[in-house]
Amino acid sequence: MFACIVTLAATTATFGEEAKTPPPSPPASDKPIIIREEAIETKVGEKRRIPTDRKILDVTATRPEVADAFLSTDQELILNANSPGVAKVVVQLDNGSTIAFEVRVYVADPEEFMKKLKSEIGGIQGINIEVVKGKILVEGRVLYLKDMDAIERAVDDNPSIINLTSLSSRNAHILSREIQRELRESGIYGAKVEVRNNRVTLVGTLASEILVKKAEHIASTYTPTFDSLLKVGPASKENQPKSN
Repeated sequence: MFACIVTLAATTATFGEEAKTPPPSPPASDKPIIIREEAIETKVGEKRRIPTDRKILDVTATRPEVADAFLSTDQELILNANSPGVAKVVVQLDNGSTIAFEVRVYVADPEEFMKKLKSEIGGIQGINIEVVKGKILVEGRVLYLKDMDAIERAVDDNPSIINLTSLSSRNAHILSREIQRELRESGIYGAKVEVRNNRVTLVGTLASEILVKKAEHIASTYTPTFDSLLKVGPASKENQPKSN
């Protein structure tokens, strides 16, 4: 009798309501990957020992010309600072976790590096280069776009240099008008070109990410030192081309 009751109950449950297949339980997984980020500041020519609490499986340097690393033991690596700049060293451990070191490499002698920098860009009209509290300060109003490009190349991402140079107001406005003209000729009406703090700045709303990229590419052909505040969204009526 007991067996019949159980069978009937099971049959009722099957036909009385639509059978639902329970979602499969997630497979058992190992410990979640933990990504830890750490910042390291060092100077050109320095070596630094970095111990870990687990066995190191792999080490990757994104910019070995700036900083690279190699294993000294299976739980320690040696970091070499090769040239000024910012790099990342990624370390994978045997427990599945990853440590990403952001390495900022400063110049060893700011005074000597300032002399080198002056030999490269010191002849550009309107700029001043000096050492202030251990940092190399480059400041001034630059007359020509080609000179701004030369400064950007010399400074690069060197954390020892503070670049406060800007294009002269008059030339920045001339440049912005040329970029605006080409945007219009390319059919991009939602982007406006303004000058903010003597920097060319793209503002406005465009219909797609493709148009944003196109507008930024046009600006980059005139100057690498522009700011983009463009957004993706519906274009306003005032930014639509006028029909004849």
